[in-house]
Amino acid sequence: MFRWVSITAVLTTIVITPWFTYDPINLPKVVVVTTGGFLFLGVLLSNTKAIIQILGIPLFLFLVFFFIALVINLLFAPSPFTQKLWGVFGRDNGALSYLALALVLAASASIMNVNHYKKIFFLLPLTAIPISSYSLFQLAGLDPVDWSYKAAFATLGNVNFLSAFLGMACVAFLSTYFVRDIKRKIRILALLMIPIMLFIIYSTDSIQGFAVFLSGAVVIGFLEVRKRSRYFLYLFSLTTVLSFVLSVMALLNIGPLAKLIYQPSITFRFDYMHAALKTFVNNPIVGVGLDGFGDWYRNYRGIISAFRTGTSRTTNSAHNIFLDVASGGGILLLIPTLAIFIYAALVSIKALRKVENQDPVFVGFIAVWVGYLVQSLISINQIGVGIWGWIFTGVICGYARCLGVAERPGFNSPFKVNNFSRFEWQNAFNYFNRSKNTIKRNLVTGAETPYRPEDQDTSIFTMFNSRGVYTQRNPANPVSWTMGYDFMRETALGKRIPAQLPGITDVAIFGAMEYAPSKEWQVRPSLRILHNSRFGNPIISSVFGNRVKMAPLIPSLQLKYNLSKHLSFRGSYAKGFRAPSLKELNFYFVDMSHNVHGNDSLKAEISDNFILSFDYRHPFSSTSGAIFSFSLFNNIIRNKINLALIDLNTNYYTYINIGRFRSQGLSTNFNLTRKFPDQKASVSLLSRYTSPTMGYMENNERYRTAGFYLLDLTAQKAFPGMGLHISCGVKNILGVTTLASTRRNLTPHSEQGLNVNITPGRTLFLRFSYDIK
Repeated sequence: MFRWVSITAVLTTIVITPWFTYDPINLPKVVVVTTGGFLFLGVLLSNTKAIIQILGIPLFLFLVFFFIALVINLLFAPSPFTQKLWGVFGRDNGALSYLALALVLAASASIMNVNHYKKIFFLLPLTAIPISSYSLFQLAGLDPVDWSYKAAFATLGNVNFLSAFLGMACVAFLSTYFVRDIKRKIRILALLMIPIMLFIIYSTDSIQGFAVFLSGAVVIGFLEVRKRSRYFLYLFSLTTVLSFVLSVMALLNIGPLAKLIYQPSITFRFDYMHAALKTFVNNPIVGVGLDGFGDWYRNYRGIISAFRTGTSRTTNSAHNIFLDVASGGGILLLIPTLAIFIYAALVSIKALRKVENQDPVFVGFIAVWVGYLVQSLISINQIGVGIWGWIFTGVICGYARCLGVAERPGFNSPFKVNNFSRFEWQNAFNYFNRSKNTIKRNLVTGAETPYRPEDQDTSIFTMFNSRGVYTQRNPANPVSWTMGYDFMRETALGKRIPAQLPGITDVAIFGAMEYAPSKEWQVRPSLRILHNSRFGNPIISSVFGNRVKMAPLIPSLQLKYNLSKHLSFRGSYAKGFRAPSLKELNFYFVDMSHNVHGNDSLKAEISDNFILSFDYRHPFSSTSGAIFSFSLFNNIIRNKINLALIDLNTNYYTYINIGRFRSQGLSTNFNLTRKFPDQKASVSLLSRYTSPTMGYMENNERYRTAGFYLLDLTAQKAFPGMGLHISCGVKNILGVTTLASTRRNLTPHSEQGLNVNITPGRTLFLRFSYDIK
């Protein structure tokens, strides 16, 4: 297996056939990588059980889902079958290539021999030596092949691909210096190779190589500095974050580094990525077919992109590997692809945390792999470069298992960093597509023609959420803290959305500190800093213009005081901020029964929330107990967003801001639990009461809603050996559905009513959950 992987990696990068094939670069590379991949497929089919045990269940399942998604793409995506299978000329990133890359990844992960893995690592810099030599010949005008394209691209066909490959090789040479088992002379020679390759990268006039090298060097530097001094680690981290921010600004042609980094082609790449994202949004399930993005590019590029690059300009790649997969393969192929790479990241982090003396070769694998990921975000999946990224992904998974990382690497959130720290990561993508077509049918001939063009409509809403939280809590330390980020991007398209491609982006960072000076007291202040692309005040307008807006700071304070062993007091204050959604701003819904309009003049909601509560916990025995809580709340909302009736004659509704809205009340909760340790089961009875609440209508009229009482019963049973959990019960046993209210219930469906719907009634539920280990 080791020999097959090694030969496949080296030949895929080096082999070219300038005198034998019309495509001398990509075609021979596809032949090599598919040959290596299918050789491993034969081994897999002949000994499936052993391979599954070696790969581990998670990676094996991800690869199986990846293969299934490829088959579905071949059968159902709209592009021509041969194009989906082979890819377009000059790229060859069809299903065959991706299948081969995944098989080579699996082969790399199944080697399970540290010495063999070390040999694979040193293959990368050794392969870079002839590549660099050939590049120098090309720069000197001594190329024996009379290429039509006169530049230094070695055997990779493009200066950008050469730049990226040499950037990865520079990271490998830098890692080699820290391998103490190698003679000092060889380690010094490895360092001397770096400036030679950086010179070649500079001659290509491509920043990809520098980006790859710097990102990999940061990983090596971080892990090396971490072993020596915490002070220097903080300084190194701060410098890295600052450099990253300045680099991102430079990509947008902003800031002091713009002259060094920014290139006009970067803007074109953003245009390609935007078109690929729109292609994915409009073809979310199976995409348009692998390597089929070029056929749809002009349909989905923006107007600005068309004028910026010329109406006749086209491209067959998003210049982002994951967007290429998304647009060509849809969500079915994107999910297992991301899962494979995220799995490799998690096992590598766990291996670094678990092994006290870091293996420099393993660190080198991770550094080169990070460099490849950076390249994958800004470039194309060129097989001669990509082969190393996919092989190193498999190697990281296999190497981590060799180092003793458990089968379950913390892939499920939360991920345990160490005994006192953990990281939780959540991501979600929501897609809604509603099509309305009105047709006129000839009942004699059966012919159908569109009727009333204004009734033809397609509305598309998308939302992507990402949230990461890092928590550090040490029982021996009275201070613990939490920090994290939130990201949300919402877009909409359709006739009912008047604005052209409206979108809202929310980016927030937050932090909280908990201080427990004694067993009785706990104090938790927190702060949230939010950027909203549509609402807020511009900051540093001289640098960012009107592009960066900050919402008001959102602080909160929570207090807890333990009055006794069983009784505790809690008090909290929190400020809130909510920007209007796209539907509230731009939605347009008019038909025979509705006349709802968005309001693009809405303001953001700002609120203040106060809560006081008492909790009483009383254990009856080691297996049973009761919890009783009593709380008072007071909510004050300024600019509250409400749907309001503007014109009764036309049933015209729109969203408005209410200057000041206030609600007050109390609630009580009672929870009685009985555990059965021997049976791994428990039964809980939960009751809660909410008092009558007061509020104000759009016309400032005061109204009152009656209080209500809810009662739930839940039973749980665990099967630890199977990883299975079963719960069942009854919610809303008392069957509360509506509450009496003095508010006129003016809605688009009814003019008035004195009842408020609270729940759908009494419900039974049964839930199964299974932990994959």
